[in-house]
Amino acid sequence: MRSSLYVGEVEHRRIKPVRHDFRYPVYFYCFDLDELEDLDRRIIGFGYNRFRPASVYDKDYLDAAVQPIRQKIAAVVEKSGKARNIRRVMLITSARYFHYVFNPVSFYYCLDDGDDPACIVAEVNNTFGEKHLYVLDEPLERVPGYLAHYMAEKSFHVSPFNNLSGRYEFFFSAIGPELNIRIILHREEGVVFEASLRGKSRPLTSRNLAAVMLKHPLMPHLSMPRILFEAARLFFQRKLSYIEKPVPMSAMTIRKKPVGKP
Repeated sequence: MRSSLYVGEVEHRRIKPVRHDFRYPVYFYCFDLDELEDLDRRIIGFGYNRFRPASVYDKDYLDAAVQPIRQKIAAVVEKSGKARNIRRVMLITSARYFHYVFNPVSFYYCLDDGDDPACIVAEVNNTFGEKHLYVLDEPLERVPGYLAHYMAEKSFHVSPFNNLSGRYEFFFSAIGPELNIRIILHREEGVVFEASLRGKSRPLTSRNLAAVMLKHPLMPHLSMPRILFEAARLFFQRKLSYIEKPVPMSAMTIRKKPVGKP
């Protein structure tokens, strides 16, 4: 089995216009999308499209269609005009925990026959029920310690204290005993924000899954409270101005359906 469990930390560093840092422990998963049904059968406590303490539902990813995630991500890559020979897709994400999950960002490593990234897709969620897909397939010069390195224009509203200007720089390590993903937001005045996700892998077994859930029983439910807590600190302590959310204009943004719409 290629799927695994990672235990590590997430770190955010806001550099301009004010300094604001935080770091929290996390655990997350690396799923081979072709193994989800097998994991459902093998791993006690894990469910694929059914309720279990930890579960993955197709409808939680990309659009809300019930097609398999593997099928949906292939369609996204093909529609973007950046299709390649994709043999395997590895999803870095948080699973539902007793039916709840909020994923600020998930990453799809779309690997070719040589296990090199044909592209990587970042699926970013905001607290307004919207998500945006960054399809990254134009690699920059490789940086020591990382498998892939990309740039992309910022085109999605995430934080009410950050406007849409700037470019993201993405760094992705190989999927292995340690995983390190780093994102830097650049603007004309320099680097304004950095975020990183780091973890050390463990085999995804019934025993390891139970151990990490028992050790961190509330962690999946803390994502949203932590976001709101840090936003309150930025507003009340750092005195940052609130930026109204613009109407999404990008074709790669998946908007929340209006209330009452099917």
